[in-house]
Amino acid sequence: MSNESRPEKIFRAVYSFQQHEGDPHFITTILAADEADFTRNRMHNGHNIHIWSDVNPYAILEHRFQEQFAVNVLVGLVNNYLIGPYILPHRLTGRDY
Repeated sequence: MSNESRPEKIFRAVYSFQQHEGDPHFITTILAADEADFTRNRMHNGHNIHIWSDVNPYAILEHRFQEQFAVNVLVGLVNNYLIGPYILPHRLTGRDY
């Protein structure tokens, strides 16, 4: 947590606690959402990184692919219900968001 964001986060925590004291179901009205992107370069496949012979001086580690892809996914949770997942058309930037 950066020093700049600390007061804001403390304010939100105190506010949420106060609201919860007045209404125990307050927390269920909050939408918690997160976004993640998955690319071919970040997917783990043990068969692609295993070197089958330790005596082979020409052993290589495959890490680039001819075809690239990326998927951007948004998921949320509110009142114990999963919202999504939604496949977004491309990576979000500040301008697109």
